[in-house]
Amino acid sequence: MKPASLLVRHVQGCPNNPAGINCTNMKGIIGKKIGMTSIFDPSGKQTACTVIEAGPCVITQVRTKESDGYSALQLAFGDKNEKHSNKSETNHFAKSNTSPKKFVKEFRDFPEEKNIGETITVDIFAEGDKVEVIGTTKGKGFQGVVKRHGFHGVVFKKRDTRDNACVVCTNKKNEMQADVLNIEGKKTGRTVELPEEIFGVEPNNHVIYLAIKQYLGAQRQGTHKVKTRAEVKGASRKLHRQKGTGGSRKGNIRNPLYKGGGTVFGPKPHGYDIKLNRKVKDLAKISALSQKLKDSAIYIVEDLSLEVPKTKTFVDMLGSLNADGKKTLFVIPEYNDNVYLSFRNVPVVNGILLSDMNTYDIVNADVVVLTETAAKIFSEEEVEA
Repeated sequence: MKPASLLVRHVQGCPNNPAGINCTNMKGIIGKKIGMTSIFDPSGKQTACTVIEAGPCVITQVRTKESDGYSALQLAFGDKNEKHSNKSETNHFAKSNTSPKKFVKEFRDFPEEKNIGETITVDIFAEGDKVEVIGTTKGKGFQGVVKRHGFHGVVFKKRDTRDNACVVCTNKKNEMQADVLNIEGKKTGRTVELPEEIFGVEPNNHVIYLAIKQYLGAQRQGTHKVKTRAEVKGASRKLHRQKGTGGSRKGNIRNPLYKGGGTVFGPKPHGYDIKLNRKVKDLAKISALSQKLKDSAIYIVEDLSLEVPKTKTFVDMLGSLNADGKKTLFVIPEYNDNVYLSFRNVPVVNGILLSDMNTYDIVNADVVVLTETAAKIFSEEEVEA
């Protein structure tokens, strides 16, 4: 995004004030960014640099301490179409015998004596001078919307990691080895291979946003409805004649301005479903899993073999994984009645089958817990990512 204007100020005269704030003898000039390039020294080292068109600027006003309370020069830069200038602007620039300009800035305590109408060029700086460049962006396009309204994508929270609770992974070809923990949170010595193309990709936040938007939109019934003036109860006769009453003009009693009248532009029944391609939804799920693994928020525990439902056993397992009190997504390969009854009464646990796992459940959870059998399915060809 190229800036609309640039201020180039000389700050070499203020060694104890690098920013040049409240610095006396501050000379400067207005310019605009032309582009980017690179320069190379004799040894071949590359240095990136910005090309700036600085000046020429016309002095349109001179302020003095006697008349204005401070000394400053008002500089103007960039020609402007006269038809886009109002009368006061045209008259102001006419005093300096110049055409209307786009950008006008003041530089206080300019070290040199100047008069209205004179032109200032980049020659006011010497080679090797240290300058400060301040830019103002145009703010057009999507970046302008981001800055004005604070648009942003899905942001993942940074969470603390625990030594005994995180998944320890080592790359082996295109797979990662993850330790399997028991219900006490200790390593069992077994590992599970997690495919890198599912758990090791660079997360695509925008695709995750689209998948969550589709999921939440599908939860809405969209049955909202209000009555318009054509649907509410009431007579259709005109309340009184058009003229001669001294009052305002009125139609029938169903007018939206009256109590009991129709609603203007109210909600109508419609669906909130949006279409996403299958590959996009797969990428969203993969991105969410990769982000969770990057945040050390995925745990793999050995398969639970509960002869009777026991909520306390399940809660103790979460505590050993340092996941108690956190929103937990517990993923199992197939339905197990005893396991389901064990976590059903835990409010922070959402237990689902591996085949039903979706992007929203992954992102909404603080911790994802996979059973050993469920984790092994990722490396098999029976289930798509």
